[in-house]
Amino acid sequence: MLEITPDDIPPMRDLTEFRARLFPQQSPARQEPSWKESLREWGRRQDEAARKEAARAALEEQREQDRMMKAVTANCPPGKIMIAQVQAHVCKYFGYTRTELLSHRRAYALVRARHIAVYLSVAMTGQTINEIGRRFDGRDHSTVIKTIKKISGMIETDVALASDVNALRDLISPPPPVEDDGQLALEFMAAE
Repeated sequence: MLEITPDDIPPMRDLTEFRARLFPQQSPARQEPSWKESLREWGRRQDEAARKEAARAALEEQREQDRMMKAVTANCPPGKIMIAQVQAHVCKYFGYTRTELLSHRRAYALVRARHIAVYLSVAMTGQTINEIGRRFDGRDHSTVIKTIKKISGMIETDVALASDVNALRDLISPPPPVEDDGQLALEFMAAE
């Protein structure tokens, strides 16, 4: 009979590697990822974390805009439109924050939204041009006048701009007061 000593048995790691080489499909041994695979996985995790952070920030921004809209409309006297209310509606419509709308950035889409907000503020609030300029981060009255002229001219030729202005005007304007003398209820009941 042959005696087997512990020195005759290869270490377990060597045996696992030997089996992995003999039977590559059935290998229980875990292969270490290459540095490229590790780097790709790290990149995927970073991308996923960035996506989650962006989604969280967008959700928080939406909540902040909703809180701002509630605060603005709560302080607004019935039937009167305030500059902050116009700004809030324009921000929500175009997807900007109030800080972005009032900033001095000159990206085309942002400037367009800001100009529409100034135009609607002049048209709907009845505030002075100086007051509107102050509410738009201290802009001069001449800037407000130039904006009004520019948007007024563009509305006639730019259909998309005109539709945006009209849609915002409909969103901002308070509903007309209902004068009900009971006739509407009587007509409704008679129709049934």
